[in-house]
Amino acid sequence: MGANILKQFQMKDDHEIEMIPIEKIVFNKYNYFSMDEGRVEALCDEILTHGFKSAIEVREISNDMYELIAGETRTRALLKAYDRTKDQKYLMVPAYVSNMSDDEAHERLIIDELLKRNHTSYEKMRAVEELQDLYRKRKKEERIPGRIQWMIAESLSMKKSQVGTYQKVSSKASDAVKEKLRREEISVESAALLADLPQDKQDEFIADSKNYRKQDIEDFKNLQAAVMNVSEKQLKFDEAGTFVEEEISAEPLPKRHIGDIVKDLYKTLEELEVKISMIEFKDELILLREIKKECDALSDMLGVQ
Repeated sequence: MGANILKQFQMKDDHEIEMIPIEKIVFNKYNYFSMDEGRVEALCDEILTHGFKSAIEVREISNDMYELIAGETRTRALLKAYDRTKDQKYLMVPAYVSNMSDDEAHERLIIDELLKRNHTSYEKMRAVEELQDLYRKRKKEERIPGRIQWMIAESLSMKKSQVGTYQKVSSKASDAVKEKLRREEISVESAALLADLPQDKQDEFIADSKNYRKQDIEDFKNLQAAVMNVSEKQLKFDEAGTFVEEEISAEPLPKRHIGDIVKDLYKTLEELEVKISMIEFKDELILLREIKKECDALSDMLGVQ
């Protein structure tokens, strides 16, 4: 590696390529994607056998220092080759030197990672989140037409419906659901189903369930819908003096003076006393009259007529 490999790359591409010491390259702070150590090992073996075949991409961030944009696996494979052989040639790497902005480098890293190899659903969700922020900023600054979802789908070679699923989980799923997704214990489709529920109900399902199949989630959602549709009711006397049910209003009760409340309570007790006397609930009648006495005493204390 050295002048010959540099000449080989220059002949293949018109872009500027430099041989850069690995010690002058910093790994990209935005690269949260998991590193496949098996791929690093395999690439290291290939480099030791056939040489380094593909230039990485960097951008200059200060005098003589560069940030990695694309090629972290290749760079780590070179470092591993040096660790095995202690050959100094593996500490120099051919690199395209780009003049990208922070946002352009961030976007390129995400797209390069997502397109070149498989990633977990959680990592794809993170990628969609970050591209969404980058494209929203770009649309505002450059007035670019088109929907952000379509722009992400095109960049990542995804269907718009797939992007929508990741966006839904990102914006609506609870932290507990996202953690299950990160651990690969739930599919992104199941996470999206749960995201239809309030976050406390999502957490309830995660805490109480041992598996997260779509059918189990659908059953839980249907149960929650049934519970929410049951209206709360109370018993009361109608004008004819018979018991009827009425729905309890969700409206807060108006503030009232305690004296008015006691008067209403006493009136209700008198009505109830008549009904109980008619059907001869003797024990209940005795208890009711004791309550009336307490109401009389409270009325006297309050000066209620």
